[in-house]
Amino acid sequence: TEEVIHGLKVKLETAYKASGGKKVNIISHSMGGLLVLCFISLHKDVWLWLQSGHFSVY
Repeated sequence: TEEVIHGLKVKLETAYKASGGKKVNIISHSMGGLLVLCFISLHKDVWLWLQSGHFSVY
């Protein structure tokens, strides 16, 4: 799981840089949603807001 979380971090950083520093939207489903929640819990300093179909995390 640590490798997956690190891979997600690298992909998000790449997308952020490629967009010129604009907001990056993450869309996930099922297990992907759990991995995104895990990632965000480990990097709270970077992520301000997450909305899911069933709940929101600030």
